[in-house]
Amino acid sequence: MPVDKNVFALLGRNIVGRNDGGFPVEDYRSFFGCSVDVTFEAWCFALGAHVLEDLFKGEGALQAGWYSKQAYLSKVGEIRPPAFDCVLSGADDRGRTCLLSLDGTDYRINEPMDDEEFEYYKDGKRLPFNPKWYTKKFNGPGVRYEIAICIQTGKICWAYGPFPCGKWSDSRIFQHNLQHQLGENEMVEADGGYAGLPFDVRTPNDSLNDDDKRAKGQVRARHEAINRRLKQWGVLGQKFRHELGFHKTCFRAVVMMTQLSILDGEAVTFGVDY
Repeated sequence: MPVDKNVFALLGRNIVGRNDGGFPVEDYRSFFGCSVDVTFEAWCFALGAHVLEDLFKGEGALQAGWYSKQAYLSKVGEIRPPAFDCVLSGADDRGRTCLLSLDGTDYRINEPMDDEEFEYYKDGKRLPFNPKWYTKKFNGPGVRYEIAICIQTGKICWAYGPFPCGKWSDSRIFQHNLQHQLGENEMVEADGGYAGLPFDVRTPNDSLNDDDKRAKGQVRARHEAINRRLKQWGVLGQKFRHELGFHKTCFRAVVMMTQLSILDGEAVTFGVDY
């Protein structure tokens, strides 16, 4: 049977037990994190990348989606989302120096076992945790990713990680890679955590006037909104209890589904006057 959007709608209804035929679009999005259209588009894109040969059998794809909303199709995390390479190119910069907004986002994990050490000390006092993974945001272990968003279009242009929260600050992650990818005289908009990089980063304290300060605030607010949207998927919003190496795959899958939602106009990101 040829696969189309109706097949995904039927599979979704069967998985959640709505065999009476009543399964509105809103309910589908609530259960699986995106609409039927985005699900089908992601499947077609993954099919073209040849990662579905052994995966899409029966209800396999949406069962994987159920796991991530409670990441859709983990193998999707192995391919790059459409327009994911538009960093530094393909966007209307309106003559601005900054093309991207930048921020780090943390996700909760179970603290990995470190075979090298079992006791950790700071200032002579024994710590009950490994400071390498510690993040104040959760008062516990976590991993950190760097996300960059095109200021003019609101699309996700860069996702990098994961890194141990306690060992890698936002600015260190930026200096590790993205800083070297910027074009000549190009900068990024970021929060105060990136202070000390005046030739590469514009922070809130760099406002020229009230209008500039307001525009910078809008850019950061939209970025936080997209960070929150990623965490609406259960696999990222809840503590990750699986093998740590699998976290990146789930993260990339969620980023791809979010990007497709943005491109389809389903996930509306508000415009900014920058």
